[in-house]
Amino acid sequence: MHDLNSAARNLEIDPMEWTGRMDFDLSDDQGWRVGTVEIVIRIDHLSLWFGNRTLAVIDRDTFREWLHDPEDPFFVDDVMWSIGETGAYLTIDDSASYRIPGALVQHLVQVV
Repeated sequence: MHDLNSAARNLEIDPMEWTGRMDFDLSDDQGWRVGTVEIVIRIDHLSLWFGNRTLAVIDRDTFREWLHDPEDPFFVDDVMWSIGETGAYLTIDDSASYRIPGALVQHLVQVV
């Protein structure tokens, strides 16, 4: 009899079906930590939280397309994602931009 809850079955899950939470710290230009952004990944969307504030709700398919071809900045709700020569950045409320850790971006590419 095949156990549907086995570890082998879990390895067969399509990465596009992965759901969960991840977070990363925001630091200012001097390296001071200013807060933490939490990303909640659901089946059809992602939401970005900063404290008790929802910064953005992003369609998962649209964000996946942008991650695979991030030529232009990606604007949604109160944030802008951008990728340049020095890395990836998240801009909140058209004001402060924060560098996003490269490992987090790579993980997003794999699971979104």
